[in-house]
Amino acid sequence: MNSPEAILVATDFSESATAAVHQASDIAARLGYRLHILHVIDTLELDPVDWPREGDIESKMEDLVLSLSGKVAVETDIKESHAAKAILQEADNENIAALVVGYSGKSGFFQRIGSTASKVARRSRKPVFILTSSFSSESAVIGCLDFSETSRTVIDWTRKLINTGGYTGQYAHVAIPLKRLIEYNLGGGEDDSPIPTFGGSEIRYRDQVERALRRLDGIDESDEIEICLNDSPQKGLEDLAAIRYPALLVLGRTEHSALHDRIMGSTSEQILDYSGCSTLVVAGKGNTF
Repeated sequence: MNSPEAILVATDFSESATAAVHQASDIAARLGYRLHILHVIDTLELDPVDWPREGDIESKMEDLVLSLSGKVAVETDIKESHAAKAILQEADNENIAALVVGYSGKSGFFQRIGSTASKVARRSRKPVFILTSSFSSESAVIGCLDFSETSRTVIDWTRKLINTGGYTGQYAHVAIPLKRLIEYNLGGGEDDSPIPTFGGSEIRYRDQVERALRRLDGIDESDEIEICLNDSPQKGLEDLAAIRYPALLVLGRTEHSALHDRIMGSTSEQILDYSGCSTLVVAGKGNTF
């Protein structure tokens, strides 16, 4: 029988990385996963004379495992490689369900999660949790829906965290305010339009948006859906996250085949630079917010 899937978390034994390991342990325990802790000796960044002794790393890893709750099965690994490359290769293992990285607390996307973590978040084909220190068992999970193919993965992971993980949660969509739609002169959409457009009153507009969202595969009639009216999807989600603080936003990421990188959707990119909430970024094809 195959082993349960695992949550992968990389650590350099810093304070922020250790906090991320503890958060990853809690997520793994709630979802019935194993915890896979990886430390990479970055052979491209360190001079060989500065490489740590193997015994020192093993001792730090043992202390880290002992500090965990013991509620989840833990496996550890130590590799010598370029850090981002090793993490992404490890994530490609079919038994890895998702990755966890932590914020550094600095300003700016690359600084906040570090250059290695930013590469992982941009390139991973697996979902990536990017967690602030506020994330806990009390966090609200908000699945951010649009009308892209990625929404199905957003729905699946939101439901998994709510139903299996025991978090409270809902779905949300940011719509352009009616007055702006009038300015854009988008006209009246048919009731069966896959993407709602201006159809008259604000009440009808909100109803049309919600009915379209409820037609998405995986959404149940009983699911709570909040429609935020805002000129900017990023700002609308930030406002919602602030109200539901602490919150975890589940976001879709556009995946492009590129020589050096994969690019996030613009809203995903902007939300990751927002210090107020944690995110779970899921990859997919097609447009995101």
